[in-house]
Amino acid sequence: MRPSGGITLLLLCCVSASAADFSVPIRDKSPSGSPVSSVGTVVISLTPLGTDRSIVSHRDEWKARNVSDKSIVALVATLSIVFSNGSQVSRVAQYEAFFHPALAGPGDLIDLFADSGGGEAMKTKDLEPDQTYCDVVLRWVQFADGTTFGGDKYAVSLLQARQETWNALAHLNEVYWTEGEAEFLKRVQEPIASSANADGYIEHLRLFQRQHGTKAAFERLQLHLRTAEQRASLARPSATQP
Repeated sequence: MRPSGGITLLLLCCVSASAADFSVPIRDKSPSGSPVSSVGTVVISLTPLGTDRSIVSHRDEWKARNVSDKSIVALVATLSIVFSNGSQVSRVAQYEAFFHPALAGPGDLIDLFADSGGGEAMKTKDLEPDQTYCDVVLRWVQFADGTTFGGDKYAVSLLQARQETWNALAHLNEVYWTEGEAEFLKRVQEPIASSANADGYIEHLRLFQRQHGTKAAFERLQLHLRTAEQRASLARPSATQP
């Protein structure tokens, strides 16, 4: 049975009333002399749960441009959405190219896009979209010459993940040479329970292996290791500021 026009209109009205989206421009509140300039918008979605609460999710269309005269190896920045009723949502964004030959050179854009997915429940009663704002702040940058900008305390998590990933790559390399290609493939597919950071990074090797084969995945792993060895002096931040 086909629904009548009235029922169809009612269904459409229910769908439109169940969720609301609005966009907020990003405001760059980084400290003076920041080597990165951020632009973009955040799309905020509200899915009502009741009279005064909603599931809040957001999609960050955020790009950071390297406005310095040096290549960037890594950065850490924060994004905070502050709603008119005082509620707040924040996240930490990281760019990490330590294992990759290509870095973000002067003038290059770094895509810091993220989708919060399921979101979180919070009070949204009397929320005014036009009084909601989103601020981003650059917290730390590491340059290819070893100098840094910002506070090293913001880099602790990134540097820990870097070391855990390096250890995981080195282990897989050893497995290949000592136990062979078949065992290497088996180990690549196994989750790294001891480090979610390393496991997340190795996931791209799993995908690469499925697309290009085991030999190509091993060659990609060796490329990452060679790049890391060339940048070994950057494993920890320098106290020198640019």
